[in-house]
Formats: sequence, C-alpha cells, structure tokens
Amino acid sequence: MKKHIATILFVVIFGLSGCTDFAVSDTESGWDSFEAKNYPQALSYFQSALDWDMTFADAYNGLGWTYMKLDSMNKAIEAFENGLPNTDSLLDLYAGLAISTSAKHNYSKVVDNIFFVLNKDAEYVFSHDTQINYKLLHAVLAREYVYAEEYDKALSEIQTIDSSFTASPNTQEGKEKITEWLEKYLKNYGV
Repeated sequence: MKKHIATILFVVIFGLSGCTDFAVSDTESGWDSFEAKNYPQALSYFQSALDWDMTFADAYNGLGWTYMKLDSMNKAIEAFENGLPNTDSLLDLYAGLAISTSAKHNYSKVVDNIFFVLNKDAEYVFSHDTQINYKLLHAVLAREYVYAEEYDKALSEIQTIDSSFTASPNTQEGKEKITEWLEKYLKNYGV
C-alpha cells in the first residue's frame, strides 16, 4: 500500500512540475510573439500556458498586456487581477493593471498599483517594451489626479517627468496647461 501511495505522489509531483515547465515555455513563446507585435499568436501561447498551469502569474501578465494592446481593457483587467493572487513581486503585472484600470478611471486601484510599482522600483521599465516605464506611470498617475481635481499633485507628477514644466495648479489657465501637457504626453503612448 505504501509503495502505491509513493508511486502516486511521485507521478503527481512530477506531473505538476512538468506542467509548469510547459507553462514557462509557452509563456516565453507568448512574450516572443508579443514583442514581435503578433498579438493573436501571443494570446494563444499565454492561454496555452494557463491550460498547463492556472497559477502561473506571468502567463496572466502576458495575457493582460496582450489584451491591452488589442484594446480589450475589461479582459486585460480580468487577466491582471487573476494573476495577482499568485505573485507580489511581478511589477509588470501591477503596472499593467494600473494602466488598464486607468482607462476605467478607477482612482484608488490606479494610484495603489502605481505606488506599489514605483516604491519597489523608482525607475521601472516594462521588460517587454521599454517605452512603458516609470515616466508613463507618473503621467497616468497625474491624469488620475486631474480627474480628481488634485492639480497640485498632478503638477508634481509631471515635474518628475519634465522638471522644466511650470503651471499654477490654482488657476484655470494652469489647470488647462497641466491637462494639455498630459493629453499630449499620453497620446504618444496611446493611453
């Protein structure tokens, strides 16, 4: 009886580690497709990785970023949120969740996730697209502050990106200048 239990445990443990190996491999292929801008293929690889291991956070991360590139923000948010319970150190996942939820104007979630990323890495750069970085996160945070009419905080975030930028957050002209700067900056990122 003990021999059968040991055999079953061996098969289960070996099988699970093998599944994770397949999940890692498919996720790596997904990121290769993502970086090549082949988003449908990336989706297929990330989904396959999750078929192998439903707890693999980086597969959810890749799925979320790919859905963002395809302008499917609800699916992106769902993918990022599904990956959260499986990691507290995958900064790309938290950054993706912040950016995708900013499209839904979820102030507290955006602010919390951006702070989480920037507190861990003040010069954050997305590992699969270097144009997405701490500057973009500061700009997204500034936009959230504008939505909340906290122009002084928005100005501070903008000045983290562009120290030469000046505006009075207490005047209508200054508020418009802050808003225009953000719109122009974020338009370059498609955010």
